[in-house]
Amino acid sequence: MVATLDSNQMGAVLAMVEDIGLPDIDDEAMNMVADATTEVVTFWDENGAHRLAVYALGLEESPSARHEAFLELIQTFDQFTAETQSQPYVADQVRVIAGPGEVDPAFEEVRPWPLPDTEFSAWETLPNGWHCQVVEGAVPDVFESATQATTWEHPDSTSEPLLLLVRPLLPGEPDCPA
Repeated sequence: MVATLDSNQMGAVLAMVEDIGLPDIDDEAMNMVADATTEVVTFWDENGAHRLAVYALGLEESPSARHEAFLELIQTFDQFTAETQSQPYVADQVRVIAGPGEVDPAFEEVRPWPLPDTEFSAWETLPNGWHCQVVEGAVPDVFESATQATTWEHPDSTSEPLLLLVRPLLPGEPDCPA
């Protein structure tokens, strides 16, 4: 969601960020839970982007003061978003990562290649042999009904289907992962 904060709300957020410290939060919970989520807040100021991330936030028996402050920051963002006129975020760019996909026999859905650019030589090759490209504009409608099990015909039509990982990019986020 995207919302515009008033000066009082922004002041409260900046005070919380100052209490937490930048640019990173240590992540001692990483050793505790194998498959918990990571809560991430990206903050931009005159020095650029700062990524605040905590793994397994809220699952620790005795969280550190920084983790408690981070949880309070996330709750405050939720509160401010609820109090203001918010709208869904629409990205200017979408990251598409393509790699080998296996057709799930319980969910055999192989769709036609969804993007106009079919020449992988123009895509960035990632270390794992997958390919990455950034598409200008919002997430194409064709992905709205796709699921994690959806595979896509390879553009050269002679290769195995591909799995596509598609997500909108946030402002200042790198195009493709290193």
